[in-house]
Amino acid sequence: MHKVAGSNIHRCKSRSIDASHKEVYARLYAKGVLRKNAQKQADESKKRTSDEYIATAGEAYAATRRKKPSPFSSVGTPSDSGTPPNQVQTQLTFASEDQRNDSTTPRYHQTKLTDAMDPQTEGELTMAIADLIHSCGLPFSLASHHKFRRVLLLAKCATKKYIPPGRNKVAGELLDLNYALYLKRTMDSLIKEADVYGISFFGDAATVKKTPLINILASSVHMPVGCLKIVDCSKHLENNGRKDASYISQLFLPHIVEIENQVPRCTDLIIFDGASNVQKAGLLLEAKFPHVSVIHGAEHVISLLYHDVFKLTPFKVLKNINRLIYRYFGSGSMHGPYAIFSKHTREHNGGTPIGLIRAADTRMGGHVISILRTLRLKDPLISTVWSLAFTQGKFLVSPLDSF
Repeated sequence: MHKVAGSNIHRCKSRSIDASHKEVYARLYAKGVLRKNAQKQADESKKRTSDEYIATAGEAYAATRRKKPSPFSSVGTPSDSGTPPNQVQTQLTFASEDQRNDSTTPRYHQTKLTDAMDPQTEGELTMAIADLIHSCGLPFSLASHHKFRRVLLLAKCATKKYIPPGRNKVAGELLDLNYALYLKRTMDSLIKEADVYGISFFGDAATVKKTPLINILASSVHMPVGCLKIVDCSKHLENNGRKDASYISQLFLPHIVEIENQVPRCTDLIIFDGASNVQKAGLLLEAKFPHVSVIHGAEHVISLLYHDVFKLTPFKVLKNINRLIYRYFGSGSMHGPYAIFSKHTREHNGGTPIGLIRAADTRMGGHVISILRTLRLKDPLISTVWSLAFTQGKFLVSPLDSF
């Protein structure tokens, strides 16, 4: 640590350490060495076990594949025919016209070094990929993702001395570098032809796992949705701050200024929902940039419309009935009805499980979407309630408090 610049930690200049402290330090050092060696042995044991498993799994995978005959199995090798080594390349590359036209004659080609892969190695690589995805809980689609394929392609060109980055580096400087590159690419796409088509800013507040967030988004003809920043408002609120109009406008202001400096007067619209604080923030930005218009997002107006519609008694009753159906058959909290309904919905949809949708009051038209899905699954619901398993189950129904 004394070698770290700016850490204000220096080597102890005193060489005299009494016996009691020296014994304590020696014991702590020995304990640390033992812990480190034990961890190293455990890691080596895990690696050895994993290598043994991959080797066995590779053999099992290779055994399941259909074995194809080699294209050279019907002809002798160059050494058997007495062909000089300097003529092997010519014979493998060029075939006579009769051989090319004869379908029974095997086609010769030059095998590249990169194409000559041991089937056992190929099987081990396949099982290693599958084991990585299964053990780390990664999505199965990763195996066919183009970015994972790129990793494998680049790995073939790396030497044995290459060491992958550690978790701290991936979560630190590489994450920052990747963010900077993606942000630059987003900005380049936003300002492309912005002087002709303009740019729109929009954003909204959200709470994710009790964290107050505000997202800052922009849109242009070449970038329909570009995320510029997601602001964590916790520090501001800790200091007795408020998510008022002044605070929100100050969050958007630097991004608008940055784009306006590159393409003057390119910002056309700022879109917020109907909340008073964001609408006032839009007016502050409009005063700063007179050429900007602030409008009310249509999706929020539609959400408010549906909210008012479902306050009417007939729609409110329909909403509560749909909620009861979802809680009973779609939420999974009641295991028996959910399992029976899942079986019948697969039978009615060609083996594909189609479930009910949980509606939220804050979602635009969420209750309408949920009711339409319930109507879509009308036949599976009828089959469920008339099935022998459901009628004999004697499941209890606890109605909603508001129903």
